Amino acid sequence: FPIQTLIQLRPILQGFRKANALTQAALAAKMGITQQSYAELEANPASVSVERLFKVLTLLNVSVVLTSADSQGMYEKKATISPSGNMINNALDSEQHQRLEAPDNLSHKESW
Repeated sequence: FPIQTLIQLRPILQGFRKANALTQAALAAKMGITQQSYAELEANPASVSVERLFKVLTLLNVSVVLTSADSQGMYEKKATISPSGNMINNALDSEQHQRLEAPDNLSHKESW
């Protein structure tokens, strides 16, 4: 899911949590925090530390893909960060991947 603003994190976190059949209380217990603390994190993820956000994403088994765009908003390169924290650099091969326009909304789009 492309994320271009921090406000987009809330529904994405909720969606991944629910897709993993976890309640806020269950995920909070895995993090060692209260359900109320997790509810606040999920309601306002922009206010949490990157470390805590990555902890949530790791527990949800979510990888992070970072892309850089050229001046026309086309994706050029990507780097994937696995849930274990390993970084996998992947320069897009123009013969293997069609260049994609930068997403302009939150709808799910196939990346490659």
